[in-house]
Amino acid sequence: MVREQSVAELISHELRWRRTIRILSPSGYRFSFITFGLPITTLQLLVAGGTASAVIIFAITALSNASLAMLRSTAIDPGAPNCFSCL
Repeated sequence: MVREQSVAELISHELRWRRTIRILSPSGYRFSFITFGLPITTLQLLVAGGTASAVIIFAITALSNASLAMLRSTAIDPGAPNCFSCL
């Protein structure tokens, strides 16, 4: 759920959050890229040249992210529509 009214506010909020993490937990900040699965698997897909295994890993990561987002939004607001309700 995004509460910011504009993209600029969202970016400002995210940057402020990242600065806070960097100050409070420098090692956690340094290794936080590990949690960014979709960008990492996108890079892998590009470097691997679109091999079948890279596509499968990317698809699994994308579906996992979508599933987690759906579960998270349902847990926060059980009445909220999820990404599968529009299908």
